[in-house]
Amino acid sequence: MSRNLNLLGTLSLAVADRVRGATQSEAQAAGEGPAALVALTTFLERPTIQELSGVLGLTHSATVRLVDKLEARGLTERRPTADRRAVAIVLTPGGRAAGLRVLAARERILGELLAPLSPAERTELTRLHERLLAGLVGAGAEPTRVCRMCEPVACGHEVGLCPVTEAARRRRAQLTSSG
Repeated sequence: MSRNLNLLGTLSLAVADRVRGATQSEAQAAGEGPAALVALTTFLERPTIQELSGVLGLTHSATVRLVDKLEARGLTERRPTADRRAVAIVLTPGGRAAGLRVLAARERILGELLAPLSPAERTELTRLHERLLAGLVGAGAEPTRVCRMCEPVACGHEVGLCPVTEAARRRRAQLTSSG
């Protein structure tokens, strides 16, 4: 294994551990609870269990158990949909507040991790992150899964700067033109 690969793997795990610890503490939920709260706060609007399970990468039954736990804590509610076979998952005001706290904890931890870098190094790192994220999507990663803890305003989603969204658009265009 090359030194670069080893360093990336080590850094990835350390970042994931720190973010997971801080966000689970804020959400008072383990596993994908923080990601569910963030996704419901930022980009999922009234998803079904199936839609939420796709974003979180959980089975249907695991997603039901997670929603049950969030609902028991007063963070989500189930609401009827036009399709009577499914229900929509909706955040309560407390759930929205928890999602915002999770995002703030994530931002704090990531800011601490980037503190040793100069502004120029941060700019270069941003450029490299954009390329790596676009490469993930170009290789077939599901965009909503990649972005499940993302803050869409910060990544530039609405103004066409999100590398994940733009890579997904390019991939769809390629599939459409070749098929």
